[in-house]
Amino acid sequence: MGRYSRTTSTEALQVLTGCLPLDMEVVRAAVRYGLRRGIEVRVPMLRALRLSVADMTEDYRLWFRERMYGEVEEELNREWRNRWRASTKGRITFSFVPDAAGGRRLVSTEMPYAVARLVTGHGMLRAKMFEMGLATDPYCACGDPETAEHIIMECDLYDDLRCIMWRRVGFPFCLAGDVFPLLLENASAYVAFREFAQAAFERRMTSVVGR
Repeated sequence: MGRYSRTTSTEALQVLTGCLPLDMEVVRAAVRYGLRRGIEVRVPMLRALRLSVADMTEDYRLWFRERMYGEVEEELNREWRNRWRASTKGRITFSFVPDAAGGRRLVSTEMPYAVARLVTGHGMLRAKMFEMGLATDPYCACGDPETAEHIIMECDLYDDLRCIMWRRVGFPFCLAGDVFPLLLENASAYVAFREFAQAAFERRMTSVVGR
């Protein structure tokens, strides 16, 4: 699992690690138990599904149970996606992983801390630290607010590193909102992004020490 800042929101961590919110995990476990035992389970978020196998023959019950396992997963993931879209937390992470249920598929289990900082917007970025009262100002060494998007897209201090990443990735960074998910889901793009992040934060440490 990647290293994430302790200040990263629970919602973002759940998406990045592919873990359903706890209440949904409880629902999934309860429904699976009920289907195995032939007990009807009534769950408001799954009210559209028939969750009882009590009056079925054994052969049909087995088929129906497996089918319902899949439908329950779909319904839970749909609810999770809706929550993630409506949340006010983890919006930097949302720009990288807009599909809550896609986090486990997209996010590398070996994500280094430098990448995690940019994907979450947490972890020593001055704009976030200032917002939390942990820094005296929100500014990057270049003079602009230091956010994840600023480092990836804008900061002059990393122009050369960004150009290298752009050439390796092969798509334009002017499409900021569309590009961020591609930096995780495309294998070669992720490698270029990871190397950019690590080099950028190594350089950043030098500029911070010199301030």
